[in-house]
Amino acid sequence: MSRRLATVFLPPAPVTSPELGRAESPSWSVLLGGNSEETCMFPFSYKGRWYTACTMDNSKRPWCATTSHYEADRKWKYCGTADSSPCVFPFIYKGKTYRSCTAVNDQMGRPWCATTPSYDKDHLWRFC
Repeated sequence: MSRRLATVFLPPAPVTSPELGRAESPSWSVLLGGNSEETCMFPFSYKGRWYTACTMDNSKRPWCATTSHYEADRKWKYCGTADSSPCVFPFIYKGKTYRSCTAVNDQMGRPWCATTPSYDKDHLWRFC
């Protein structure tokens, strides 16, 4: 089964980057947010630390760099289903253990899973 990400077309507007307070104005349509349409690059370096999956550091949504050194290139995007790590089972969500995908709390009833053992701790997930 193949998955497709929906392209969201927005007018050029400031997009907040993972670094707090920094805004950038893209001149093209945005795919899920960020300033790059490239795929995530793993591992990538951000503030002296290497990441092998999407992160929520300095952001309310999972994001990734689209080059190996964020500080040098400042290219990033919000993570989508294709960029996420694989599901991890079992995982904990709101104190309950799940051994398969769940649709709990998804407004559209879509099944999802955590990509770490504890969503409660890491807040990382993907659609199944």
